[in-house]
Amino acid sequence: MIELDQVGKRYGDTWVVRGVSMTVARGELVAVLGESGSGKTTLLRMINRLVEPDAGTVKLDGRDVRGEDPVALRRTIGYVIQHVGLLPHLSVAANVAMVPRLLRWPADQIAARVDELLDVVGLPAATYRTRFPDELSGGQRQRVGVARALAARPHLLLLDEPFGALDPITRVALQDELRRIHREIGLTSILVTHDMV
Repeated sequence: MIELDQVGKRYGDTWVVRGVSMTVARGELVAVLGESGSGKTTLLRMINRLVEPDAGTVKLDGRDVRGEDPVALRRTIGYVIQHVGLLPHLSVAANVAMVPRLLRWPADQIAARVDELLDVVGLPAATYRTRFPDELSGGQRQRVGVARALAARPHLLLLDEPFGALDPITRVALQDELRRIHREIGLTSILVTHDMV
């Protein structure tokens, strides 16, 4: 599913990622562990072409991502960014619906998918659909971020420090929730973190 072969990225004379090779099988959840500043986020961003590698190749399903349209590629990859990145002026439902709306899904399919995913991440749609990000706890916002990443039925899920800003109790609960979601959906996923817990 995902193949990285000697992937590297540098800024000026400094390599922030160098010589990374790994294969992630379909349906596998892989965690990449490293300290802050070790290039974990850059690695994820090379997979979805937010950053172009200076060395090596990134392949998804045997195809080099450099041959793919970057916008179309990103719409097939769910991406949970650090600090969630929900748009504060949009409701929870509108945040989750963002990519399906860009893909011009019919409104009834979008609404059904939003409700389905809110339930999957443990936020009952009837209660949370119309709330805004500032009405949610950190853990709830992170769950909405996961729902948003899953909304367009991606082939791949990238999670960039999804638990970094959470308190330890919320972090453990959300880690358990993510494992449950991964088991249910069987989505190929890469999670980067600096946290061993």
